[in-house]
Amino acid sequence: MVMEFIQKYKQVIGFAIVGAIGTGVNIGALYVFTEFLGLHYIISALLSIEMSTINNFLLNDYIVFGKIVPQTKSRWKRAAIYHLLTAAGNIISIVILYLLTEYAHLHYTLSMFIAIVLVFVFNYKTNKRSTWKE
Repeated sequence: MVMEFIQKYKQVIGFAIVGAIGTGVNIGALYVFTEFLGLHYIISALLSIEMSTINNFLLNDYIVFGKIVPQTKSRWKRAAIYHLLTAAGNIISIVILYLLTEYAHLHYTLSMFIAIVLVFVFNYKTNKRSTWKE
């Protein structure tokens, strides 16, 4: 029963695992940029989001969707599509980050974590349909 579930949802599970790794990259870099480099948390978020976007694309492209990608679509084209689609989710993340930090008075790392969780489904659905369309 568990194996059937894993097999059926292997891509979304893989995407979630990559997302968890990317979340660590994102929040870790956000913290370092803000606390150690003294950047404003929004600037730090923009940089950390870019780092995690590159990380997530590479891991998803090689590991999660590597076997289903048509050979006619170049990695650069997939990277460009992924970046464009993820940019929409990233804009939503920045807005959530700002609102939760400034108005709900949450720590910026917790705000970013919540934002990442909230845009997960959007990122998975849009990239599955476009970047790694079978």
